[in-house]
Amino acid sequence: MVVLAEALASPSGVVRDLAQQQLAWRRPDGAVAAVSAVAQNSPRPEARAQAWWTLRQLGALEASMVQVALGDAHPGV
Repeated sequence: MVVLAEALASPSGVVRDLAQQQLAWRRPDGAVAAVSAVAQNSPRPEARAQAWWTLRQLGALEASMVQVALGDAHPGV
């Protein structure tokens, strides 16, 4: 599970897409915390944006998390 969440931080869009797909399908225990860490800490804006979307797919995106995402330094997030 942690490996899938870490794959969301990959520079490869294909790897991120596959990781997101597997996380959404499998919904492993602990995924929300691991994906949330990527969303908040990844140096790649595309990875942060995809992690936020993954949290939404997992049904774990909360209003406070959206506020954090809206405050991101990169406009693409």
